[in-house]
Amino acid sequence: MRREMREATARGLADETRRTMERLRVSLDKNHWAWPVKKRLLAEELLREPMEVDDVPQIHVSEMAFKLLKQVNDAIAAVRERVAADANHDWLERARDPEVRRAVHDALQILCEMDQDRESLRNGYGWGKSHSHAGHVLGGLQELSVIEASQALAAVWRHRKQVRPELRQAIFGSAEA
Repeated sequence: MRREMREATARGLADETRRTMERLRVSLDKNHWAWPVKKRLLAEELLREPMEVDDVPQIHVSEMAFKLLKQVNDAIAAVRERVAADANHDWLERARDPEVRRAVHDALQILCEMDQDRESLRNGYGWGKSHSHAGHVLGGLQELSVIEASQALAAVWRHRKQVRPELRQAIFGSAEA
């Protein structure tokens, strides 16, 4: 009976460590923008660590992966909380229009696609340092609330020249914006 309990506990721990490593892999891919360079390099190194029997990561590797995931997820949550709570009053009226919200959401996603370097290069593509996290968080949402759209409008305005004229027209009311 004790042996069976130990084996069941070991299997559960092995499954959990595998899931942690998979969550790390997914986060690095999906939320690449949220990973500071040093943490990303460490996480990538953890993924290269050799596995033990049955493709189970070493406990210390899984524990470090868990800590890194928590730090990055906490940072993402803090950005989400901030953009959902603080309206940008300069853009609030425009953000009330559902068509503007949809258009600015499209622009967010375009800028996120352009920002593959996670603003690590000053190349004029995608987000700059001041809007990278908020832009990626907002771009990753299914749809924007009025408050989130007001934040998105402020962020996209700073990067509007990278957005197609017809999209600028839909967002700001002028293709020349």
